Amino acid sequence: MNIKEKFQKIWDILQDKEEDTQKFEDENKEETDEAFVDVKTEDGRIMRVADISVDQPVQEVTEDGLVEVADGTYVLETGTSIVVVEGVISEVVEAEMEETEEEMEEKEEKEEDKEVELEKDETLELLTNIAERLTTIESKFKTQEAAFEEFKKESAETHTDTRVRFKNTEEKKKPVSKLHQVTGRV
Repeated sequence: MNIKEKFQKIWDILQDKEEDTQKFEDENKEETDEAFVDVKTEDGRIMRVADISVDQPVQEVTEDGLVEVADGTYVLETGTSIVVVEGVISEVVEAEMEETEEEMEEKEEKEEDKEVELEKDETLELLTNIAERLTTIESKFKTQEAAFEEFKKESAETHTDTRVRFKNTEEKKKPVSKLHQVTGRV
């Protein structure tokens, strides 16, 4: 075997070891990721637990790594409370639903009813405004109609001659003889 072949063989062994190491790390990482869950408390602390249930160990995730959690009650972001004694969950208090689905639906229906009522009020106000304007227009129309009837009566009582008479301003020209011209009689 020459030197090149020896280096190749060493290289292959190292590559295999590197692949084996990577596989081992991936397998262990998956096991670790699946085994624990990080949950956040209302005050922003991160707790690592296997499961949020009684008799499960709890640790706090900090910048320095994982540390034991002091005994006490911790409220999670979900509203669920856990009681920790000696680093283990001793009690889990589920968050109560503030509103049931029925209550939420009733609340939504009430809001929709309020919106409909508001729309009814706005429509009623608009219709009232239109009715007032219509009454004003009718009043003006009746006044105009009465004035027109009065005008018709007056014009019927006083007949106006619509014929136009023209006065003939030009005299009719008759042929004048010389005798009439001299005497001045036409």
